[in-house]
Amino acid sequence: MENQQESKKLDLESIAHLLRHQGLVTQEQLKDILAKGKTQETRLFTLSQAGASRRVHPGAETISPAEVIASLNLEIFGKPGKLLTEDAITEAVAGAVQMPYLKIDPLKLNLDVVTAHIPRPFALRHLIEHKKLSGSVVKTVSTTRMVDLLARKYDLPLFETPIGFKHICELMLTEDILMGGEESGGLGVKGHIPERDGILLGLLLLEAVAVSGKGLRRLLDETMDEIGHFSYRRIDRRIEAAAKEQLIARLNAGPPAEIDGRRVTATNFSDGFKFIFENGDWLLIRPSGTEPVLRLYSEAGTPEQVDRLLRAAEVLAAV
Repeated sequence: MENQQESKKLDLESIAHLLRHQGLVTQEQLKDILAKGKTQETRLFTLSQAGASRRVHPGAETISPAEVIASLNLEIFGKPGKLLTEDAITEAVAGAVQMPYLKIDPLKLNLDVVTAHIPRPFALRHLIEHKKLSGSVVKTVSTTRMVDLLARKYDLPLFETPIGFKHICELMLTEDILMGGEESGGLGVKGHIPERDGILLGLLLLEAVAVSGKGLRRLLDETMDEIGHFSYRRIDRRIEAAAKEQLIARLNAGPPAEIDGRRVTATNFSDGFKFIFENGDWLLIRPSGTEPVLRLYSEAGTPEQVDRLLRAAEVLAAV
């Protein structure tokens, strides 16, 4: 068994022959790769340990065959001036084993999609459907309702806490929590540390894309097609200390029964003033405890509905 596994290893020689087979290098270039490969690998490794290589991560324990071949700066056969890069080599290997190859351009990412929506509902779905994990879910009061709907779909208990990951952490230490997330994109996951880990979240998203073969936007759209489409927005408004105290006293004494002509069916005043409407849309008015700032949040079915609720909040708060 060990010999069979060893024979399948993608070493420099096998990748070099693969590149020749796919017509990316000539026979002479193949000979050049095989003749210089070992020496070049040793050179790159030495440079990486000294932190002197821009091509290889400092302190790398191994140098991949793709890195070695790319460092020889060979031209792709039939394409003058176009170098055989690590990306081109990786794409060739992926094609040889019939795997899709997708390079993510960070300059073309929709950061609103990545940070404001995907980390919570999308990661939750991936953890349940692909990782086969279970447990309760925690979210803060300013987090999207998509989390609520997914927890209900999978019959998972849901906790809603004040804003701040410390509240999520406390539950992760005492309850069987599958995932905890907050507005900023911070996410904690079962079996890991009870704290936000952006690197782990990024790896989970990459894993989900690899497993499904779909892009992040498509996966989010599929989730919304199933549970509903939502728009979310937060705005900050300056408010003087005296006006802020008056607003807090007024809302505590007599919260409105209607906002923008819509009946309030539930409230949550655990951290600010959250008003929930019949169809699940909501508005959160949250005075900052440390700054002269009023944070206004809303989630609704369309951007226009969100804007209407935020304008109503501005009128209500006189900001």
